[in-house]
Order: sequence, then structure tokens, then C-alpha cells
Amino acid sequence: MEWSTVWTAIGAIATVLAAGAIFLALKQLRFDAWLKAQEIFTNDEFVDARTLVFSHFDNPKTPWPELECKNAKKVCRKMDEMAYLKGAIGCKRMFRVWGHPIAKAWLLLEPTVKKDRETSHWDEKWCTFAAVGGKSVEKHQKLKEFRDEVLAQHNTSQDAK
Repeated sequence: MEWSTVWTAIGAIATVLAAGAIFLALKQLRFDAWLKAQEIFTNDEFVDARTLVFSHFDNPKTPWPELECKNAKKVCRKMDEMAYLKGAIGCKRMFRVWGHPIAKAWLLLEPTVKKDRETSHWDEKWCTFAAVGGKSVEKHQKLKEFRDEVLAQHNTSQDAK
């Protein structure tokens, strides 16, 4: 038996073990990202802010009081933070689990994001939320259609006045 054969076999075994360790580390990273997203999404303060923002979905033209404008920005920040985790969680999984509320948030908060970008002179502010929100809306067209229908009804009732 030649030593070169033994060392080649040991090298091959070490390579397989290293690949296994990398695979386990990747699974752990995805799990940690999942836990972080769950932590963000179920945080009491975020849930309360999101609830206030989502209350505007049926009446999108209703003026937003100062407290709700602050809550809108909180929701934008947290949605942007969560959107950054999509690389570790995976787009399919993120859209399957949180796609509906992300789409709903983007439909309501897109004007807030645009206005805040203008006033802060920061074109890339909340850009990850914008990207993920836009893709989520594409996957949840019924939400967009419902919102557009509500806006059309609101505009019709305003025209009648």
C-alpha cells in the first residue's frame, strides 16, 4: 500500500466532512434568519403599528393622524429590516409566509416611502422594502385589485359631492 493513496483517501474524507459542515452552517444561518424574521414580525410594537396602518386598507383616502404617520414609518423600517433577510430565508419562503402582509403594507405605504425619500433627499431609503413589496404585490394581485376598487369607489363618492 502506498502512502499517497492513504493521504488521498484522507483528503477526500476531509473534503466530504467540510462540505457537510458548510451545509449545516447554511441551514443554521437560514434558521437564524427565520427566527429573526419571526421576531421582527411578531414584536408587539410592530404588530400594533402594523394594525393601525392596515386599518387604512378599506379607506385608503382617509387622512392619517400624526400618530399613524409615525407608525407608518415604523412599519417601513421594520419591513425594510425584514426584507433584508430574504437572501437568507429565500424569496419563495418569504412570499409564501409573509407575502400577503408585505404586499398590503407596500400598497398602503408606497406614498409614505416616496414622500420620505423626497424630504430626506435619500433616494435609496427603504429600497429593499420597496423591491420586496413590489414583487409581493405582483404575487398578490387580488389585494391590488381590491385596493384599486376601494380607491375608485372613494373617488366616485368624492365626485358625487
